[in-house]
Amino acid sequence: METSRTQQMGFSLIEVMVGLAIMAIISMLIFSSLLSQMQQADIVRSSTRDAFERIAQRRLVETVVSATLPTWPEDKENAFTGTATQMSGVSAFSLFDQVQRLQAYSLTLRMESNLQVLEIVTEEGVWTVEDIPQDVGFRYLGGDGLWHTSWPLGMPDQAGIAQMEQFFANQGLPRMVALWDEQSGGPAGVEIAISNTDILGVRVRDLAGEFQ
Repeated sequence: METSRTQQMGFSLIEVMVGLAIMAIISMLIFSSLLSQMQQADIVRSSTRDAFERIAQRRLVETVVSATLPTWPEDKENAFTGTATQMSGVSAFSLFDQVQRLQAYSLTLRMESNLQVLEIVTEEGVWTVEDIPQDVGFRYLGGDGLWHTSWPLGMPDQAGIAQMEQFFANQGLPRMVALWDEQSGGPAGVEIAISNTDILGVRVRDLAGEFQ
């Protein structure tokens, strides 16, 4: 009778404690797994957001620079000019309107808190592209097939025939603009072809009515 009564009793305290410990361990494993998955999801979201921001920033630069327009030689105010750290000109684009319009723009490489950034200024706003390597500057591909550190090229004193040919081959707009890595001696991943290099120079005021 005693044996039968003992078998009908519930779990012992030790068995309950062991069961609770097992449940606690399983719960901790599940929580740890969920936490790890949430952290990985945050990393993926952050990486994706950063990637889209970089793509958007690069697309912004390409949109502005690629639509640069040539001007008459005497139109110094609107003519495209460039150095290793800055370029400016007039471009036919709009970031917010469906209809393109003429806008003056400038791109400037400058130091900010020991980091180089690219500042884009248009009539529609100001944007900053960060994480630009310090040894990177602008270069301009001329009609002579060479990359130049400034634009336009000046006529050298006492120029010979070769120098004069190079000078006239590099009038108007450059064929391409690139961020140039001085250490490697080549483009740093950003090369923008200018679309209107085959268009004859025009006065910006002559085109103003076509983009309104």
